[in-house]
Amino acid sequence: MNYKLINRDLKRGILRKRNLLIPIFFLITQAACCSDAALLHTVPTWMDYLLSAFAGRLPVEVNIHQPVSALPPLEWLAGVGGILFLSLDYPLGDLSGEGMQVLIRTGSKRKWFLSKCIWNIANCLLYATMLLLSGLIWTFLSKGDFSLVKYTDAINMVYEWTINTENIAPELLFLTGFLMPFLVMISLNLLQMSLCMFTKPIFALMLALAVLIISVYNDSPYLIGNIAMGIRTLAYIEKGCSVVQLLLVPLVIICLSIIIGSVRFGKMDILLRED
Repeated sequence: MNYKLINRDLKRGILRKRNLLIPIFFLITQAACCSDAALLHTVPTWMDYLLSAFAGRLPVEVNIHQPVSALPPLEWLAGVGGILFLSLDYPLGDLSGEGMQVLIRTGSKRKWFLSKCIWNIANCLLYATMLLLSGLIWTFLSKGDFSLVKYTDAINMVYEWTINTENIAPELLFLTGFLMPFLVMISLNLLQMSLCMFTKPIFALMLALAVLIISVYNDSPYLIGNIAMGIRTLAYIEKGCSVVQLLLVPLVIICLSIIIGSVRFGKMDILLRED
């Protein structure tokens, strides 16, 4: 692996003006937790704010008499889908000008693509870090407890009063409500980048978002959007589906996306995709 290539991608791909939008996604999505806590006359903890960002909702049943109730959870869709939008343009956008010269000098399409995969994962790490910081900001503004092991009744309201948090360890809540959605974000981003090798970026984004939206209406654990909803993963665990089983789906998608994307890019005529 060419470490200079990786270093270049990390600098150019992460230090972008577009990434300044990241805090906005979570400052908005976590506002719901603050409003729910106000109804309960309680103060959310840091843990509450983090879990609320990826809470999602129970499987949606379409009701023609109440169409608004069948809408996807927009806060969750903005939080999970935000990184897809922010990561869309860089890989193929780097196939022109200086980027093309770097690819030629590298002499290996495989190394170029794998470097972009590492950048993609790093970009998701930045996204998760911004979520942690956003939660800290909300906790500070609401004068809550800066703890990742304490939560209040606010999280019960965010989780639609379906989860008895007294019987669930905070570590399990954190794993299913934050770490697993983070793993899903990585898998969807790599999947989107691989799809960009076959079609235009906007279509790849639409397909990735479609996976998330379809997951809202189907609670199958094999639809990866379900694993990005804390309320859904907790329900699966109660039904006997282990965390290990849930982790396999995004890990398989990550591996397949890297392999298929790398093979496709190796056969692709980059001169035709430069425009």
